[in-house]
Amino acid sequence: MRRLLIGLAPGLPEGAVTAILERAEGVPLYAIETVRMLLDQGQLVGGDDGYRLVGSVERLAVPATLHALIAARLDALAPAERELLQDAAVLGQSFAAPALAAVTGQPLDGVEGRLRAMVRRELLRLDEDPRSPERGQYQFVQGLIREIAYGTLARRGRLERHLAVARHLAALGDEELAGAVADHYLRAHQAAGSDPDAPALAEQARSALLAAAGRAGSLHSYEQAIAWYEQALRVATDGVEQTEIRERAAEEAIAASRFDLAERYLREAIAWHEGRGDRSARATARLGVALSLGSRIEPAVVTLEAALADLPEMESDPEVVDVVAELARAYLFRGEHARALELIDRALPVAERHDRDRAVVELLISRVWAIQSEGRYLEGEATGRGALALAQRRGLLFSEFRARMNLSNWLFYDDPREALEVARAGYELALRFGLEGAAGSLFGNAAESATPIGDWDWILAVVAELRPRGSNVLGLLGVAFAGARILAFRGDVEQAHARLAQVEGLVDASTSWQDLAVLRRTESAVLLAEGRLAEAHEAAVRAAEGALLILPETHVSAARAALWLGDRERLAAAAANLEHSPGRGRWLENSRRVARAGLAAIEGRVEEAAGLYGEAAGRWRELDLPFELAMTGLDAAAALGAGEPQVAGLIDEARVVLGRLGAAPFLARLEAATGAPA
Repeated sequence: MRRLLIGLAPGLPEGAVTAILERAEGVPLYAIETVRMLLDQGQLVGGDDGYRLVGSVERLAVPATLHALIAARLDALAPAERELLQDAAVLGQSFAAPALAAVTGQPLDGVEGRLRAMVRRELLRLDEDPRSPERGQYQFVQGLIREIAYGTLARRGRLERHLAVARHLAALGDEELAGAVADHYLRAHQAAGSDPDAPALAEQARSALLAAAGRAGSLHSYEQAIAWYEQALRVATDGVEQTEIRERAAEEAIAASRFDLAERYLREAIAWHEGRGDRSARATARLGVALSLGSRIEPAVVTLEAALADLPEMESDPEVVDVVAELARAYLFRGEHARALELIDRALPVAERHDRDRAVVELLISRVWAIQSEGRYLEGEATGRGALALAQRRGLLFSEFRARMNLSNWLFYDDPREALEVARAGYELALRFGLEGAAGSLFGNAAESATPIGDWDWILAVVAELRPRGSNVLGLLGVAFAGARILAFRGDVEQAHARLAQVEGLVDASTSWQDLAVLRRTESAVLLAEGRLAEAHEAAVRAAEGALLILPETHVSAARAALWLGDRERLAAAAANLEHSPGRGRWLENSRRVARAGLAAIEGRVEEAAGLYGEAAGRWRELDLPFELAMTGLDAAAALGAGEPQVAGLIDEARVVLGRLGAAPFLARLEAATGAPA
């Protein structure tokens, strides 16, 4: 049939060919008549180089010739059979005979007899495949037959039949049928038009749609929930109902990482509240969430500060606590940690007194970030572990994700393996609930820890499969940066740069300094692997400007690039910055030791440098971080050469690890530094 279509209309676009074939469902005549219809309507235009499509073929109409042909077949049926086929068309493309009997009120034996007659006429087929989940059900042999059978029903007939089906399905009491019940009530309402019973049908449809949306949300099918809420909005006429629906839909949009859609819903809800002279703290707080998670930090701060100025004190309206919590988070994203901590400490007692558990957990998670940024690392770790446990105990899924993000950030400085465990568990949990955006963010953290561990194959496998949807910038960037870094480390620099280029637009649109800083840090890693050392150093320095959370990693990159360049001044600056950067832990202290070793080597203090490199290698072995061990060996080779006996064994270890990881650029640099053949 594909060859038939291309022969009939050479140059027909592939999308149109696919749409026509799907519509024809295996009947060549249907495909040919559809092409003729497109020609007659001017949607398909011929030229010297073949045919081109004008407009879209997403919703193909039924050609008049086919409509007449199929309608004639239906007219040839006995009245009872034709009416039963119309009833079946209301049920759907496939249906069970008992359901059709229940809806029509006819005996099952009689219904079965007429259905078998229509199977013989090749209007229906019976699914008898023992492997099919629809075994025993009847199906229309083509969607066009069902469409035309349904189209021959009068409006009142459609209303009555959809209502009958909806009531039948609802009476079954099966929550799995909530969507089908809602769909039939909605279609009954649409068929009602201006009938006197239209308002009652609208109420039934709205109630059923909200039930279907709630059911979809409980199953973490967020996109489906949003679709049901959209339908409910079209049915609801009362402003209170519409606003409530928008706020509920916004929650599903946030869960689906569709932060732009959540923002629209919430701004419409807030505008309605303001039109009544009210201020909705709840909707404003959730708007802050949507803006912050969408990396629109400046609009979040402006919106939340303006709202807070007009809202009452927290004690008189506990919902204001949520606004304060989100403003504190926005300040943290902006690097204003002291200001955030002041808000957090004011809001926590109020949230506790009013039993606002989610607000308490969210404030504690933000507090971890704030106090560790002030050097209170053990207190921050204890608070972070407690916040994670509390989120799990209270069943606060999204708070748990955020707790794992923040905790794994700081745990990395002590033990990347534990950090990987914390972030990876969150990543797997997010995947289990179909949350690609949250999974992408947590994967970004997990990949940071998996890199020094050497679990590169896992990183690239996830990058190949995970496609965060929606407007979750952090998720999209986490996947892109992890992929670019490992691709470069394995020598595929061209692909690494291509991945970074794909997300530069997202970073440009972001108002979060963190997004830009992580991009620059990843660029530094790619340039280092490429051997463009001066540019790698510059990218690391630019990443460190204001990027408090990732200062240590950027200074490590800057120090390594400076050492390989043989630039003492740059290395001394990077080592000093690393000594004074925030954070506490074994990984960070050993990274400082490696930088000190490089500085000693470049200043001619060979014995001291060799001793520091040897000590650092021992610590990396204790932490079981093979890539860090290998890079320290590469640094030692670059700084001291292969002739220094104290580091000869370390260099040999580095050669083995880099070979096992497939780190071709670094292995080549090691061989060049030691004079060995590549």
